[in-house]
Amino acid sequence: MKAAILEIFQERRDLFQNLIAEALEDIPLVKAIDESKDSELVSREAIFEILGDSQRGRG
Repeated sequence: MKAAILEIFQERRDLFQNLIAEALEDIPLVKAIDESKDSELVSREAIFEILGDSQRGRG
């Protein structure tokens, strides 16, 4: 089975590289979520006040 897995990685190196790249991109996101767990909640209105009214209705 080990040989089969290694063969897949060699034949589909691009797929393996994409998986690693996505995992590395997720690390900062997971860290930010974890750090925010103990932070104070902020209302939607407070966010819009910070962004300014020009941001309303986007997205």
